[in-house]
Amino acid sequence: MKYVSVDLKDEAALQADIDRTKAAALLAQPGTSANGVKTISELSQDNQLYALALEAAMVEQALPVGVTLSAGKPQIVINERAAKGVGARFETSVLKLARVIQ
Repeated sequence: MKYVSVDLKDEAALQADIDRTKAAALLAQPGTSANGVKTISELSQDNQLYALALEAAMVEQALPVGVTLSAGKPQIVINERAAKGVGARFETSVLKLARVIQ
């Protein structure tokens, strides 16, 4: 796995970074603006890429998957609609552990 940090300037610049790095997934860092989350969501669907958030609010807003802390323990958060939009499918065992947003 290789992590490449890019600045989220606008949709065209992020698309160019996705193409340049041959990204397989996108990670939305804490503090990403609502507009940035929307851009990441749209490009993840356009490019059929997983998008992962580190804040539950981003998953609630539009991103397919997130990992947050709940009572000090990691919790998977899945936005079912957004996950289907990028072709993600989850085993029942994962869905039982996750907080699923319809």
